[in-house]
Amino acid sequence: MMHYHVSALQAASQTFDVELTFVAPVDRPVLRLPVWTPGSYMVREFSRFLGEVHATDRFANAVPVQALDKASWVVDAPAGTELRVFWNAWCNELTVRTPHADSTHAFFTGTNLLLYVDQLLSSACTMAISAPTGWEVFCALPFDGGRFTAGCWDTLADAPVEIGPHPHDSFEVDGIPHRVIYWGAQPMRLERTAICEGLQRCVVQNAQLFGGLPYSNYDFILHITPDMRGGLEHLNATVLACPWRFFESEKGFAEFLSLAMHEHFHVWNIKRIKPSALVPFQYQTENYTTALWVAEGFTSYYDDYNCLRAGITTLVPWLELMSDAATRLGRLPGRTVQSLTRSSFDAWIRLYRPDANSGNRTVSYYLKGGLVAWLLDLTIRERSGGSSSLDDVMLALWREVTPAYPGFDEARMGEFIRAHTGVDVTDALNSWVYGTDELPWQTVLDAHGFVCSMADDADSPFGWLLDSGGGIRNLIKDGPAMRAGLAPGDRLVAVDSRAFELLPTSVLERRLVAGSASMEVHYFRRGQLRSTVLEGPAHVTTTITFSLREDATEAQLRLRHLWLGLGEA
Repeated sequence: MMHYHVSALQAASQTFDVELTFVAPVDRPVLRLPVWTPGSYMVREFSRFLGEVHATDRFANAVPVQALDKASWVVDAPAGTELRVFWNAWCNELTVRTPHADSTHAFFTGTNLLLYVDQLLSSACTMAISAPTGWEVFCALPFDGGRFTAGCWDTLADAPVEIGPHPHDSFEVDGIPHRVIYWGAQPMRLERTAICEGLQRCVVQNAQLFGGLPYSNYDFILHITPDMRGGLEHLNATVLACPWRFFESEKGFAEFLSLAMHEHFHVWNIKRIKPSALVPFQYQTENYTTALWVAEGFTSYYDDYNCLRAGITTLVPWLELMSDAATRLGRLPGRTVQSLTRSSFDAWIRLYRPDANSGNRTVSYYLKGGLVAWLLDLTIRERSGGSSSLDDVMLALWREVTPAYPGFDEARMGEFIRAHTGVDVTDALNSWVYGTDELPWQTVLDAHGFVCSMADDADSPFGWLLDSGGGIRNLIKDGPAMRAGLAPGDRLVAVDSRAFELLPTSVLERRLVAGSASMEVHYFRRGQLRSTVLEGPAHVTTTITFSLREDATEAQLRLRHLWLGLGEA
């Protein structure tokens, strides 16, 4: 058993002090800290936050500790020795996946702060926490005898801990308590009743799909800042990075609830319904899977879709969201280069580490995965005559989660879908998931009375994306700027001998789009003035718009009503 004591008494100095007590299960036990956290697929080297690791025996005699690698330490003691290990962590990086402490709060999860012993991973754990006077500790784990308890280290490490003098609210769904904890709310005039009501609708909608809630309590931890946005899922909690705009407009609030719906949907999809490649977690290295298009892509579909079914949004705004997503996908050259399965596999080196060329060679399993999930849902509904849907697939995945079947076989998703819906989607998976074909929007949407319109435009006619100072951030493959030999990092200073910052972009666009004479561009590259010639044709993009067919047939209306959860039309 591993017993932890985490002190946040030095939070104002951005410091945690941690003590771990355990009996050495083997000679010279090895302590480890994860290099990544589940739900965020990138090696993040949490050990960079730690100071030196020290140890004593039960009599306070010093025991030698030696670093083995970047995240492992060996304690020079024989089996059976009761050991106390001490370390501190300086935590000044604010994200939903890293520990952070200051004079206003303290936040961590076990994956980024708590060392573990391999042989004790499956043993019960306890954790006591010391907080500054007036601060409250929020953690969704059971609390007994002054300690939080967990049946194994995986469960302990998955539970986020938020500490501070925070306002908080609660609501119930099916008799199960849910807390909403607010950090950073002081500058905002929060409508806390509306927040709780909205979150409650999210929970109810997800619970309806899966037939109930799989936990005894749940925490929504809100980190409210000027501009940070994101979330990280946990077994019975989520941490949401909420920008101020979430609470300043109706559109922002709808985006907040979509994010909350997404992270809460993960209670099932990825926290309990896992690809077999992620069972068990390997905390010291990358855990490769080709199924993040299911874990994150399906969840990205269900976040806004379930907001629609819950009445949080309506159909026309929902179609606008999907139109925007499809347009963004269509403007990424990488969609024809990287498949969804490869995007999933490459998450560790691609998605969380974008560079100036990412859009030309990669595709997001969130973005394309969510759109593919929509098309799969509509395809299953059409081919089954409305009797089956992607809901049936998710429910079947959930029902098959058992200790004997802890993870699904990602290579057999097509067989699984056919077994539980009666629909063969092999052709769709080969084209949309394993391949890089363009998505057949109108072919799939027509059966439900949706219309897909496409219009060419010159949204980025030069094929560059600039910062406010004329610096090139990204180049689009085969666009005029790339053809001219420009590169990310170049800073534009003049076009045809006129200062770039004084030349209206619209003038340049009209010339390029019209296919007029070439333009001489002067720019700085690593401090040296250079020039090149920018020529047409302009980079042409496509805007995709989804709408409702005005002359929809009874058959189309029937399928659409079933998809909306309204029953037969």
